[in-house]
Amino acid sequence: MKKLGLIIMFACLLLISCDPVPELPTVVIKEIKDVASMSAKVVFEITDDGGAEIYTCGVLCDTEEIPEDGVGLTLQHLKPAGANVYEWGLTEMMTNTTYYVRAFASNKVGMTLSEQMSFTTLNFGESNGSDDEYDSDGEINGYEYVDLGLPSGLKWATCNVGADLPSGFGDIFAWGEISPKDEYTSENCITMGVEFDDISGNPQYDAARANWGGEWRIPTMDEIRELRDNCMWERVEMNGIWGMKITGSNGKSIFLPSTFKDEYREYGEYMSSVPIDGYTNGGGADESAWGVLFYFTYNDGVEVYTTYKPRYRGHPIRPVID
Repeated sequence: MKKLGLIIMFACLLLISCDPVPELPTVVIKEIKDVASMSAKVVFEITDDGGAEIYTCGVLCDTEEIPEDGVGLTLQHLKPAGANVYEWGLTEMMTNTTYYVRAFASNKVGMTLSEQMSFTTLNFGESNGSDDEYDSDGEINGYEYVDLGLPSGLKWATCNVGADLPSGFGDIFAWGEISPKDEYTSENCITMGVEFDDISGNPQYDAARANWGGEWRIPTMDEIRELRDNCMWERVEMNGIWGMKITGSNGKSIFLPSTFKDEYREYGEYMSSVPIDGYTNGGGADESAWGVLFYFTYNDGVEVYTTYKPRYRGHPIRPVID
């Protein structure tokens, strides 16, 4: 019996000694995709768990090259959910900036990092492909429109003047001018100092009518207020571009891309057909130097205003039609 016990003990020790010793996991970046002006996505895979449970995994991202040990960088942990392939979204990035990324994974032995990869974000407003499907009720004079169910029955274009997609900025125009230009200065603005009434539909000064023809025109302030007061405004991303999805009572929507971004917020300024709309500049200067815009911003919430700016500054136009 003693001999049998020794044999069993030896067999158990042999079995224990055959268990694999855990090692560091292996992780690789498979793809960096959907790179936009302020965001990107990193797809990575844990190809080998090292023979032990994965504790954490995620992505390191910085504007400086990342050391192989990741020392000095803050880890953003993603607890695995059973899969080996993960998609990590990077947001709140700087435009036109090179970023370096490494994926990481850890088990009880320790943490390991992938090989380093890099990418450069787009300029603000630069598109990265074709838009997803968007609302359109048809074309008028070759340009698509959406009926948002507004009380007036007004139809809004799906794109800005000069843009091929809803997420495109298109061309920019000085107030009351019908062609884009290389420089926008007070000296070369033909409407500075000239008295105007509402220019909506006037082909001499309305860039929507002059460029799209038919009955297309720049929206008036009353029409902009109708859009503001009768629709839901929501900050969304389309084709890598942040902006406002504006949804009418009938569930249909248009997308207005943001036109500017600073360190505090992103915002959009679009031209109206109104030269002053009761505003005063507070300094007694000639009001014939101003044009009224509609202005939306996102800073912890959506806000929509009307504002005014010097006429020589360039802005996009989203046309309307009755």
